[in-house]
Amino acid sequence: MTLLFEVVSVVWIYRNGGFLTPGQAATVMLVGSTATTLLIYLLVLSPERIDRRISAPDMQRVARPVDQEEEKGQILSYLQEDWGLSNAETEVTLFAVKGFSNKEISELRGSSIATVKKQLSSVYRKSGMENRFQLIAYVNDEAITAGLSASRSAGE
Repeated sequence: MTLLFEVVSVVWIYRNGGFLTPGQAATVMLVGSTATTLLIYLLVLSPERIDRRISAPDMQRVARPVDQEEEKGQILSYLQEDWGLSNAETEVTLFAVKGFSNKEISELRGSSIATVKKQLSSVYRKSGMENRFQLIAYVNDEAITAGLSASRSAGE
């Protein structure tokens, strides 16, 4: 996910010649390799407008998606049992959640793209998710929630 945000930053700077400043907003369109399009609405808030109910440690935890990788792995271990995923399905899910394409996953696992697609379809069916974006959003949300809970527990 971090790479995605870095790419968005580079594309935005390249096309528009600078950064957004507080109060500015823009829509960025990302076109995926599988003919999927994702629109991201960016709004830059000034520090005064950031919700003060979120503590500084919580803000740091949410602002560093790289730190969520451990939580994602733990969550997927739990979901493997809860959803009844095979080891292969769990591994494919982890790669998908980390942002790898089906082709990249197939190369990393030494399997065909068709096998990866079949495994992801099985994951969607078992999890009740309709697509990759729902799966990624669900796991990321669980990782953020777990991270916030852990940081709050550590602070008590």
